[in-house]
Amino acid sequence: MLQNRKGFTLLELIVVIVVAGILAGIAIPSFNAVKTKAKESAAVQEAKAFAKEVTALAAFTQASDAADFTDEADADSAGTYASGTGLFTSTNGLTVAITISGDVATAADSVSA
Repeated sequence: MLQNRKGFTLLELIVVIVVAGILAGIAIPSFNAVKTKAKESAAVQEAKAFAKEVTALAAFTQASDAADFTDEADADSAGTYASGTGLFTSTNGLTVAITISGDVATAADSVSA
């Protein structure tokens, strides 16, 4: 009579649900940390592309001051550069510092606070 039973008991189902809940509790915070790191990395890469373009424009025109070309590079970039502040705001809203020294522009390796 008991040999024909098929399916799971209530205890087995509860154990599976508890294990799945524990795994989700561990995985969700890890995923959020990875997502934040990816957004920061994307912002830094956008700022570095902007800085490369400013430097290239200054080199192409043989200018002594790369700051003169921030408006042209800003028009081509996805983010926005605030002249005078040295801050580049990426498309995802994070801010990266840009330093312009002579005919070279460089972006910071981290997101500004």
